[in-house]
Amino acid sequence: MTRTGSMSSCLRSLRVSVACRYTLYKKPKSGTTSDDPRAAAYGYNPTMGSTATPCEFEFAVCNTGEGLEHHPLRPEPTSSQMHTNLSFAVKGISEGSIVDGAFWFVLYRMACFSSEKNTASMLYENILPWLNQKPINANIPESDAVPTISTPRAEAERVASGPDGDDADKVEWRPAPMSKDSSNCYCIMEAIFYTSKCQGLTSQSAEAAVVVLKAQMVSMMHWDLGVAERLTPSDELLITAACKQMARFATQPAPGTLSVVFQNHLLACLKSCETKARALAAATAAQSRFTIPLVTDDQDAIAQASVGEASGAPSATALLTGTAGPVNLSGSVESPLFGRLRRDADIEHLAGNSKTPPIVLPVQLSLVPDHIETFHDLACALRHCSHVCTLLSNQTSLIKNTFALRASLIQNLFLEVIPIPLPVDATPEERSTDWWTNQPMRYETQADLLRLISVVSQHYAAVSLSLTVTTSFDATRLCTLGCMAAAADTIMRVVASDIPSQLSMMYNGKADGPTDCFCFECSHFAIESEMSRFHDPVLAAARTRLLDYFLAQRRITPIDNVIFRFDESMMFSEPTGKWLNQLCLVMGFDRGPMMLEKYLTGEEGAIMDLYPELGFFRDVIFLFKAMMAPTSDALPPLKPWKPVEARLLWKAKPPKKQGESGLLEVMGFGMKLSGAAAYVTEAEKLEASNKTQKGYLSRIGNALGLTSSSARCPPSGADPSNLAGQKILTEDDVLHIKFLPDFDGRLNSRHSELLLQYLTAPYLRIPLVLKLLSDQTRVRSLTNMELQGVLDSCLFEPGQWREPGPIPLPSEIPPRTRAHLSTPCGLMFNELIHSRQDTMLKSIDSLLDTAIEMDTGRYSSISCAVILYVVRLVVRVEGYILFLLRHAEWSKGNLRYGLEVVTQ
Repeated sequence: MTRTGSMSSCLRSLRVSVACRYTLYKKPKSGTTSDDPRAAAYGYNPTMGSTATPCEFEFAVCNTGEGLEHHPLRPEPTSSQMHTNLSFAVKGISEGSIVDGAFWFVLYRMACFSSEKNTASMLYENILPWLNQKPINANIPESDAVPTISTPRAEAERVASGPDGDDADKVEWRPAPMSKDSSNCYCIMEAIFYTSKCQGLTSQSAEAAVVVLKAQMVSMMHWDLGVAERLTPSDELLITAACKQMARFATQPAPGTLSVVFQNHLLACLKSCETKARALAAATAAQSRFTIPLVTDDQDAIAQASVGEASGAPSATALLTGTAGPVNLSGSVESPLFGRLRRDADIEHLAGNSKTPPIVLPVQLSLVPDHIETFHDLACALRHCSHVCTLLSNQTSLIKNTFALRASLIQNLFLEVIPIPLPVDATPEERSTDWWTNQPMRYETQADLLRLISVVSQHYAAVSLSLTVTTSFDATRLCTLGCMAAAADTIMRVVASDIPSQLSMMYNGKADGPTDCFCFECSHFAIESEMSRFHDPVLAAARTRLLDYFLAQRRITPIDNVIFRFDESMMFSEPTGKWLNQLCLVMGFDRGPMMLEKYLTGEEGAIMDLYPELGFFRDVIFLFKAMMAPTSDALPPLKPWKPVEARLLWKAKPPKKQGESGLLEVMGFGMKLSGAAAYVTEAEKLEASNKTQKGYLSRIGNALGLTSSSARCPPSGADPSNLAGQKILTEDDVLHIKFLPDFDGRLNSRHSELLLQYLTAPYLRIPLVLKLLSDQTRVRSLTNMELQGVLDSCLFEPGQWREPGPIPLPSEIPPRTRAHLSTPCGLMFNELIHSRQDTMLKSIDSLLDTAIEMDTGRYSSISCAVILYVVRLVVRVEGYILFLLRHAEWSKGNLRYGLEVVTQ
């Protein structure tokens, strides 16, 4: 019995566009007569000469789409082209297997129900091998798996000997479809070819049968062309290509398989089809009413198309001008809105001019030098930096990562290129190497340098507020702005070699008369930088240099001469007024009410016009202090800011009470900026909140700490209070924690308690935490991002800074403060220098060895995360070690400052 069917869309759940055919037939054993009762049951022909055993079945899958990779392949010896067995047969199937209802249920379930599990692999690797309990590749005879090269003599002898009795079992190898068989015709023809062979035909006769079937389809097309009324040009091309392809198919069967009469009839039918198609397409084009003309500027009328004249249709001009008579279009209906689709005139002018493509200007970052020697070099470096940042800012939509490029350029300039000035109380030997004091400076250079630093600070403020703030980037931002403030302060104190500025001489305390120097307060920078994460040793050294510089200047300045207290209040301070009042006395400026405030804001431009460096210096110091705000609410929101939006506009307001100083209002980044209340006490915060939030629920939320303010940067990972969610100061506080952090189950309660206890001793935390996490049983816990942050904070947060001078020893135990445990350059440098047994390096070496052993040669979410983090950690620690080695000689000769190294 022969049974042929199809699974629509190749078992629809296979998600292919090609139909998959299968053929099922039963072949009798050789010698079985027609009297066998099974002949009627299965309908086989006893004269086929099959050698299959009784009750053996074959199940064939004809496929030309998805899943074809499961069919056998072999190279064609004559052309080296890979051929595929499109009709794949599973042989040797028992009667019990083929009639098993479970098999057909699973097979047709794939066709009826869509599921991700119903794939081609499911059919070929699970269902079909079950039929004969053999792998798929075991169904290909070895004689057919290896191609043989047939000679002309062997081919002639095979043809002369007649059809082979085993030709039905011969595996046919054909080239796979080059494109998707979306119409399933290729698959249908392959199924017909295979079914014909199953009926006893030879391969050549089966190919002839397919040709006869296609010839019948050509005859049907020939009849359709005789009754068709119109034909599109695309259909004509399709029919012509089909006729040529049919002519090529008719030559494939062996000579003698198709009669000469059939071939002549087919040739005549193909020629007639091409002729009719060509004529019908031409007639269809001639029936067009008119062609679509195009109107140009120099044409006064629209020419009538030749096809339109032949059909007697009115011209397009007549249709447009309304002079045409009634037009009778057969088969047409009234469509009032159809005229909107007409294209009788040129509408290209409505498109307008094309947009001019943007011009990408080259940006040469190398213009900013890596080393400077004179003030002229400094001015050139700052000017090149400003120009490059401007080019990058104006081409944000054309160049990628412009914000990161500008931030890196400015940071490198102020941290690596421009040297940080030495403190004012440095020794003469140290002063002899100071770059800032060993060369003269003219006044125009002084004013120009302050202007350039102010411009670059605006660029950097806009960039830093446009990037996502991380703990390390916040530390870099503070140090970079601190370097700008230190450079501006040093330049402001320079006494020009040609005509000194009275403003600078007043600021430096070198003006005539009993005057003292002025300075600005930077004690909050030391507090904010304690929890900053310095991954680069240059940042740690820059922090120490900046604090040394600001502290030395503050020590020689009277408390009444500390100006620009923007981090405490936006009121016009008395020291600032004292500075400007001295300048007014010397230069004769008006000192009336609110005049000093307006001199500082620039509303009264008398001083700003004469000394523009006052405004530049004021803006640099304000940006430096504004970036140290404890909460992000005092800072502009995160968005792509432009440098022009970072320009500060100052305004003076009269005092609220009699006898008080005026208020300063600063506008920038589209909002009001204020450094006031940044570091006020908790009592002052609560009092101000109660005054502004008069609602009952608002006061309750404020008292409970439910405020909307957020931190400027992520909290420190080395603070045990942040990890536990409650205040922890000593080891005893850890014992009262009800729920210890487990870091997503990476650490148990015992190790978590040890970690929190180690963090309560900052001076000893580095070797203790490293020893805990470098153990082989706990290295995998470093896959947790929070635990990685804890270890990074322990290593790279500098901790409390120690001022130059003798170490303050505690007078009682436990001490009230930890000033005696502070370090001049940070805990990392302190541990590397004073650790006698290399405890930290041994732990890091053990951590690296364990991480390398986790490398299995393939990707793993756990091992790869640990390996990448440990390698990054080791490289950062190595940077600190190399920094110490490169500056060992300088640090030995300057024991006073420990590791405050010259970075130029």
